[in-house]
Amino acid sequence: MWYKWNMTNKFEIDFLEDYSQPSLLEELRRVQKIIGDRPVTKADIDKHGKAGWTTYFRKFGSFSKALLVAGLDTSRRVNVTNEELINAVVELWTLTLQREGKRPFCSDLKKYKILYHFRSMTNNRRFEMLSLKINAKMFDDDENMVV
Repeated sequence: MWYKWNMTNKFEIDFLEDYSQPSLLEELRRVQKIIGDRPVTKADIDKHGKAGWTTYFRKFGSFSKALLVAGLDTSRRVNVTNEELINAVVELWTLTLQREGKRPFCSDLKKYKILYHFRSMTNNRRFEMLSLKINAKMFDDDENMVV
């Protein structure tokens, strides 16, 4: 809330005095501490923030970009590069090979929380295509790893 009702029945305004980018980034980090481990959402900003989410949009170009600049996770990403997807594929391969001794499946994305913030169907399709290409190069027809 942007105001508080105090014991003497007066409103206290609770907002930022400075709306510079550094102040807004610090505010995002403050809200992150309040909500815990999950990514900050626009609803969290509306509930706990001292500035509206549209302020972040105006100052940073998007709410997601503000979260990234603050060093926080986003709940959803768009315009993910192929390099980011390839890095995620490599990370998933590494985890599944180390922990389970097998190649990854799409269900492992959720299990290992990889690409959890790349939620668009386009990115999922691109990821599956990259995975299939890597799988074809790393395993022969009998599922033996090619070195």
